[in-house]
Amino acid sequence: MMNGGRKMKRLKVVAILLCMTVIAGCFMPAAKSQARTAKQKKAKAAYTRMMKYSSVKKFATVDVNGDGIKELVTWKTDGSEAPQDIFTYYKGKVIRLNTACGNANYVYYDRVKKCIICDNSGTAEIYWRYKVVNGHVKKLQNYEVRFRVEGDTSSGLIYVAYNISTGKLQEMTKRKFSSEKRRWKKIKPHKNTKKNRNKYL
Repeated sequence: MMNGGRKMKRLKVVAILLCMTVIAGCFMPAAKSQARTAKQKKAKAAYTRMMKYSSVKKFATVDVNGDGIKELVTWKTDGSEAPQDIFTYYKGKVIRLNTACGNANYVYYDRVKKCIICDNSGTAEIYWRYKVVNGHVKKLQNYEVRFRVEGDTSSGLIYVAYNISTGKLQEMTKRKFSSEKRRWKKIKPHKNTKKNRNKYL
C-alpha cells in the first residue's frame, strides 16, 4: 500500500510539472509578442521625432528581417522615385544603413529571402540586395541582366549573380531569375505628414 501511495504522489508531481510546462509554453509566445510590440513602439517614436523636423518628403516602412521592428525608407524629393536613405532601429538608436540605394530607380522587398533590393539599372539591369542584421546590412549577391561578353559564340541576354566572395559572375537561367523577381514587392512611399506618420510608422 505504501508503494502504491508513493507512486500516486510521483504521478501527481509529474502531472503538475507537465501542466506548468504547458502553461509556460502558452505564455511565452505572448511575452515575445509583447516585447516586439514594445520595441516597435519605441522605433515608431524615434522615427517620428526624426521625421518631424527633417527635410524628408516621403517615406515607407517594411520589416525586412522579420524581427518585428520596421525599417524606414525615406525620400527627400517629391518628384523623384529614388530613395535617399534607409534606416533601422537597433539598441535604442535610429541607424542609417550603408546601402547603394541612394540613386536607385526603385527599392523592393523580398519576403522570402528577407532582404531589400535596390534597382540600380542603367545600360544593364543591376539589382543590389541587402539583409539587415544587428543594426547593419549584410550584402548578398547582386543580380544582373546583361549581354554576353564580346567574343562569346553565344548570343542574347544572360542572367547572372555576382558572387561577392569570389568576385565572379555565376550564370542563372531566365526561369530562376524570373521566379526570384516575381517575389519582389515594390516599396511605395507616403507623404511625410502627421497623419501618415501616425498611420504607417
